[in-house]
Amino acid sequence: MSGVESEVETPKELLRRIYDEEFGFLPTNSSMKPVHVANGMARRVLGTQTDFAPLARLLRQYVDNQRGGFKEERNPNSAILDSFGGRFTDRFDNRPSDEAMTRFRSLAKDTLGADDAVFPTLASFTLSHARMITGDISDNGLGDFLASVLTAGTPQRPDTAAALLRELLESDTDPWTTIGWPLLDVGDEQPVPLGATAQTRADRSAILLATDEQGDFVSATLQVLRDRYDQLARYEQAHGSKLTTLRRLVLFGVFATHVHIIQRCRDVTPDGPQPPILLDLFDGRRRSLREASAATLQAGLRAVEQLVVHRIRDHLVAVCGDNPEAFLATLPPSEEWDAVTQEFEAQFAGDDPLNAIAESFWKVGYSRVGPKEVQGFPWNTLLALGVC
Repeated sequence: MSGVESEVETPKELLRRIYDEEFGFLPTNSSMKPVHVANGMARRVLGTQTDFAPLARLLRQYVDNQRGGFKEERNPNSAILDSFGGRFTDRFDNRPSDEAMTRFRSLAKDTLGADDAVFPTLASFTLSHARMITGDISDNGLGDFLASVLTAGTPQRPDTAAALLRELLESDTDPWTTIGWPLLDVGDEQPVPLGATAQTRADRSAILLATDEQGDFVSATLQVLRDRYDQLARYEQAHGSKLTTLRRLVLFGVFATHVHIIQRCRDVTPDGPQPPILLDLFDGRRRSLREASAATLQAGLRAVEQLVVHRIRDHLVAVCGDNPEAFLATLPPSEEWDAVTQEFEAQFAGDDPLNAIAESFWKVGYSRVGPKEVQGFPWNTLLALGVC
């Protein structure tokens, strides 16, 4: 990055760039769910999405009234049947009873909307078919990143896991797809090119996702994860059922995300930490395992922070050399730059000036990345997906 461009890069802009370059996605969504990851990954692997409004209306019969504290019927059976009645009639052209329709919609919601990720403006369903893929971007680019992990290096290297995902999502013989089938082909299906934000992220993460002449990742960590992903796909193709295989492909992606983001510090800095990952598979019921798992997570979070601060410091060395105070004096007045100056003055007492300004950029930056109600720590996604 040129010196001129670096000088105008705010802490928020710098952090977003570092997240893109080092992680390949924005890891700040504290409410991300596996269904978001599945939806984003499938959207990029298949390159399509579908208008989800008809299926969302079917699932959202009753909606929480936040102000009143009760449930209200937002999409009654009569409205659904008026709009799509021909899709629910029997062979004699009889509509279902109100009771039967309510039971069906309740079953559909419990099956396809089990993670409560279905809303009028965005939705991620319990994915089992290509026509359930939506434009929901709650995965913050993680689906795009995992899809890139699955498909990098083709055609030199077969995209085994991605091919299996395509095959499974194009079949329609499973129970989940059958439940949603009355309205799956109502919405329009359309191709999904990369948007501006996704393209910027893809350009920034190109080095991270680089492959050699054989189609293998240059990154040792990503290469191991790709190998294990394809190994899982080969096993599932031989022995697994569709729904179980889909679930395992997504959950392995969640686990791979943890490994990637925590291991990244060691990849970038040779003397960086390499903390273990201990999974608590007993839902916290065993205290010793729960505490050990929490301890390894905390060690992982410290490794993530160490990497980000390391990258910030390297950037600032190039920008202001060994004279941060002179650099700060040249900054234009603004809320963000004033916050950096104030934080620097608090950090500078007794500390190295470069460490002080790096810490200032870190603190001011993470408070401005992501939604206003959530600080932009680069591990919010790990915490959210760690309880799936």
